[in-house]
Amino acid sequence: MTSERIHQSAAEQKAGSCQWCEAPVDKSFDHFELRYGDASSSGGWDAWILVAIVGIIHEGLVNVEFLVDKTDARHSKIVEDTVKELNFYLVELGEEDPWQYLQYHCGTASNIYSSVHWDFIKGSANPTESQKALSK
Repeated sequence: MTSERIHQSAAEQKAGSCQWCEAPVDKSFDHFELRYGDASSSGGWDAWILVAIVGIIHEGLVNVEFLVDKTDARHSKIVEDTVKELNFYLVELGEEDPWQYLQYHCGTASNIYSSVHWDFIKGSANPTESQKALSK
């Protein structure tokens, strides 16, 4: 295994849950952007910090690419809150179809009032091609 850390313990595993690891995400395919910010402050979406990209779920594994320097102490709260969100929605919640649920979550009030905001981005490439490439 590479230096990538898989985020899931046996105790956390539930039906429908995934594992996630830090790895590059091909943004030409469907993905989620995770931004950090306060919904009550001015500026909204464009003013929030782009923290991470979440790739397509493939065989229960999700790549997450952090876009902030995780070693920078100024980002510690942002990274901590983002990791909690990733663990909750991908590992702990146990939705039957986590990808579909996350798309739904993007339009919920809980997504707006959370500090970590999810946005589904439709890719320009064919997702089945991405899955073929991942299995090689």
